[in-house]
Amino acid sequence: PENRSGGLKTMIDELRKIDNDLHRLQEKRNALISADNRANDLALLSNVEAAQELYNAHDWRGLESVYTMGLQLLKSKALETMTAVEASKHHANIKPGFAFPKTMNMPGNLIMRRGVPIIVGAGSGVGKSTFARNIAAHNALKKIQTVIMSNEETKAEVLIGLFTIISKLRTGITYEFSEVENWLYQNRKNATIHKQECEVYYRFAEWVEKYVWIVECEYWPISKIIYGIEDSENHFGQYPECVIIDYIQRVEPEHNARTVTMREQNVQSSRMITNYAKTRKPVMLLVSQLNDAGRTAESTQFEKDATQKITIERDFDDTTQTFSDETQIMVKKNRKGMTGRARCFLDGKSGAFLPYTGWTPEQGKLNDSDRNHTAIGD
Repeated sequence: PENRSGGLKTMIDELRKIDNDLHRLQEKRNALISADNRANDLALLSNVEAAQELYNAHDWRGLESVYTMGLQLLKSKALETMTAVEASKHHANIKPGFAFPKTMNMPGNLIMRRGVPIIVGAGSGVGKSTFARNIAAHNALKKIQTVIMSNEETKAEVLIGLFTIISKLRTGITYEFSEVENWLYQNRKNATIHKQECEVYYRFAEWVEKYVWIVECEYWPISKIIYGIEDSENHFGQYPECVIIDYIQRVEPEHNARTVTMREQNVQSSRMITNYAKTRKPVMLLVSQLNDAGRTAESTQFEKDATQKITIERDFDDTTQTFSDETQIMVKKNRKGMTGRARCFLDGKSGAFLPYTGWTPEQGKLNDSDRNHTAIGD
């Protein structure tokens, strides 16, 4: 009969499908019976299954309702308890953190940990944002996806800073921020002026954006900043490996926290960013202004919740009104590892942290005649 009509074969296939479906339902039922709070588990399962259908249908209002109900169910569930072995294996799955760039001369056993907030602190003008850009520059050269949430500088300003740093690291050529800015300004007025330099810069900008996603977030609350970080998955195709927030004193309070004290606002913000770091497990750098006492300005909560604290110090010359190039980078706090310090040099023109004055890349410094033909990042 199968060969004549195919009807029996179709019926047998349908019965097998029904049998498989019943088997899967029975497995779910057995799991629910053995679990605590069965009604909530079943309701949560229904919400999770409905979410995919609503997303495929672009039913955003329905999706919002489903997620709201699902979150309420999650809050009422008992916390998952892992055995000691399970917890250890889960911890072993976390990727190691990042070593400091070699150009900073830090000891090799000091790393920036994943999954925890790391405070990067310095006084005004010392180089905290420059340090963060150096981390992003080295990440780009290693093809490590990095998000910079910038609430002080514009995206273009951060890009120019990355250009001058990577130019120094890759070629030994020193470009100043104002020099590159002038290229762009003059070329905008007359396309024949600094044409080659601008071509190099724009090729660089296209290349670096593959690995460094910059979001302007001036006076955003932490919740919106986290949304901005999450949105970078649409750019990278994966969660970022490194997140930099520059800087935390310019974070706005949440809408529902505007009537509470500054301390309570900062407690709420710090908890939210700590939870994000723990959940997604990037290397999370929080750039922070330090006050005269060397503490996190305006709020100590971020510093309390941070697992590591990195401090940058440079001597200030009252005669010349300038900071010295010699720089001390110190890991002053590390709950889960060693502390230490290193001495390196900040090239004031390019913004690159170098192991010593006069340092050039291994391939040697390019001649001036090659300045306009260097494809940075190619």
